[in-house]
Amino acid sequence: MHSTKHLPVTRHPNPLLNVHTHTTESNEGLVPPAVATHLMGKGGAFLLMLQLFLAVTSTGNSEQMAVASLFSYDVYRQYFNPQASNEKLLQVSRIMVGVYAGGFLRMLRHFASMLHVCKCVFSSMVCLAQYSSVSCCAHLLDLYC
Repeated sequence: MHSTKHLPVTRHPNPLLNVHTHTTESNEGLVPPAVATHLMGKGGAFLLMLQLFLAVTSTGNSEQMAVASLFSYDVYRQYFNPQASNEKLLQVSRIMVGVYAGGFLRMLRHFASMLHVCKCVFSSMVCLAQYSSVSCCAHLLDLYC
């Protein structure tokens, strides 16, 4: 972490909300967790993380339902089965939720493997840099000592 001792502290005039945050923390969006922790302790931090998890989960659910509805009504009913009943459209929507979730998980797995490759390449570069600097220092020691 970087030192923030020289930075001004943002204070609120209300003593109940006198949360000590630095300007850089405020600019990075860390005021809500600081206030939640200040007012409710660790439970407030947990509730904020729970709220964030629920918001992300709800967004993903809405996206899955939108894709499933678009496919079942605009593609399946339009091009494959114009006489489809509501039960059949519901079944197609449920299948599409599974297909969409599977595709999304496959994409995440691919992304995770890409991150693993990047991590391996980066760690190899760091090891090579460390080796070259150590060997350079050893060479300099041999020259001057």
